[in-house]
Amino acid sequence: MRKIWKYSFEIADTKVLEVPRHSMFLHAEAQNDKLTLWFEVETENTREEIHLNIVGTGFQVPNNGIYLTTIVFPIFVWHIYVIVDDWYKIRSKWRH
Repeated sequence: MRKIWKYSFEIADTKVLEVPRHSMFLHAEAQNDKLTLWFEVETENTREEIHLNIVGTGFQVPNNGIYLTTIVFPIFVWHIYVIVDDWYKIRSKWRH
């Protein structure tokens, strides 16, 4: 069954999410002072971990990361990268 799932979490340098394989990233934004990501998922698919790196503007971009999105918080801007080894596990609006 296809559904939209939301993942909310505190800002950290790295974050591991467990998502169904081939989930499609839809959107990200600040919600209730947390970083929030939405994915379209196929609930019957096997769940897998994806590793995210979250970096602020002006900080080093991970060598093994692929850009996913940018989120503007009230005074900070955060850029989210998916670790290359996990990129095949999800889809985004740029990669179907």
